Amino acid sequence: MPETQMHKNEILNRMKRLDRRVAVEFQNENTRIRLVIVGGSAFVLRDYITRATDDIDIIEADRRLVHLMEQYEIFERRYRLCEN
Repeated sequence: MPETQMHKNEILNRMKRLDRRVAVEFQNENTRIRLVIVGGSAFVLRDYITRATDDIDIIEADRRLVHLMEQYEIFERRYRLCEN
């Protein structure tokens, strides 16, 4: 996990660096690669909250991205949704 708190600029910086890396790694593929951000980082990116967050939580990601995400300290979480 990252040791520092991230504000919007740091989250965007990591996501842009990942995006550039994905563009290079998958340049010969004509497909979209899906990544779903949740939690505090999603709220920060949407300007719903202004506080910093400890991490970038992902609940859905193309399996081919996992090794790249770890290099940018972006982690996939598995959540169980509860129905009431």
